[in-house]
Amino acid sequence: LMTTLATRWIETGVADQILEPLRAECRFRQHLAAEILPPTTVATDPEGFHLWITPPKPWTRLRIVDWMRGHALGAVASDDFAVGRQPPEALRLCLGGAATRGEMRRALAHMVEAFANPTALSVA
Repeated sequence: LMTTLATRWIETGVADQILEPLRAECRFRQHLAAEILPPTTVATDPEGFHLWITPPKPWTRLRIVDWMRGHALGAVASDDFAVGRQPPEALRLCLGGAATRGEMRRALAHMVEAFANPTALSVA
């Protein structure tokens, strides 16, 4: 039944109508992130829910992931994605974690401030 419904939605264009607002929001959030974050730290896809950040030294992926827990955006260290090899010094940031664009903007700006201020990430 679900397969039939999904097939019908795809064939009639309903699936695209449902997905377009989500894609548009992803594009907006990716654009906002590109405006706020230093370009040398980001790897992304224009319609993705996530982006990859390579933290500037002296920060490490684990230190930033720990710090991000209270800042509206979900962060996961690259360790969770590196199977059978040394993980890169990077983290995946979920742009959909913030309920509003304002929350996302504030969290990203706070991250940029932390990147610029070596004493900003005090993690116990």
